[in-house]
Amino acid sequence: MTKGISFLSIEAIVIVSAYAFILYLIFASPLQFFLNKNPKKFNILFLVIYLFFSFLLIFFLFLFNNNDTGPLYMSNYYIVSATTGIVFWIFDSIFLQDEIFLKEEN
Repeated sequence: MTKGISFLSIEAIVIVSAYAFILYLIFASPLQFFLNKNPKKFNILFLVIYLFFSFLLIFFLFLFNNNDTGPLYMSNYYIVSATTGIVFWIFDSIFLQDEIFLKEEN
C-alpha cells in the first residue's frame, strides 16, 4: 500500500462534501434567513453556528452511510464537516449578504 493521500480518498472527500453541501443548503436555508435578519459579514458567531449545524448534519449523514465505524472516529468526518461549514459561511458572507445590503440601500 502506498503512503500519502490516494486519489480515491480525495475524490471521495470532494463527492461527499458536494453532497453534504447540497443537503446543508436545503436544511440551512431557514437558519440563514434567521441569521440574515441582522446581517454581518464574516461574523465569527455565524461561523460557529454554521460549523455546529454542519457537524450535526454530516454526523447524521455519516451515521446512516457508514455502519462499520462511528463517524466520530473517522478523520473524513471532521474534514468534510469543517469544509462544508466554512464554505457555506464564506458563501453567505460574500454573495448573499451583498444582496441584502444592496436591497437595503435602495
